[in-house]
Amino acid sequence: MTRCEWMGGGLCGAAFGQTQPLRLIAHRGGIVDEAHAENSKGSIEVDVRATMDGEPVLQHDAMLELFYSVKQRPEDLSWKEVSALKAQPGGTSPIHFDELCQLAKGRIRLMLDIKNSTMPVGFYEGMARSMTKAGLIEGSYMLGGDKWRGVFGVLGTERGRHA
Repeated sequence: MTRCEWMGGGLCGAAFGQTQPLRLIAHRGGIVDEAHAENSKGSIEVDVRATMDGEPVLQHDAMLELFYSVKQRPEDLSWKEVSALKAQPGGTSPIHFDELCQLAKGRIRLMLDIKNSTMPVGFYEGMARSMTKAGLIEGSYMLGGDKWRGVFGVLGTERGRHA
């Protein structure tokens, strides 16, 4: 699958004579302003990091400081600690990858930027199970390291797109 095919034609379609509708991917979560924090339910960015206990959480920046006023990384805290944080603005908590999969189910394709490529294989297997359960494996686009390629390939993402 090419990037143009994954996008459903979109801008590539105009350049190559395809007639499929335009589809855009927004980096850094689309709406990020005084009323919305990135990686919140109102503005989902699909950058995945791991907590100290190996739970996948959506977080672009290495530190939690920008929106949560915490001078630590997600991997320095447990999921219980990370999930108790409240963003400013908005008061929302960080999103667990499983929750993202349920929100996206039947609605959108995922473009994942896996920020830490040194996690054990079980971390990637858990993400693949969540995506499979939500019907999101096929058509997903994944960035960030090589370790996960074998895991997702075993579970069917050879039909997905790997950068």
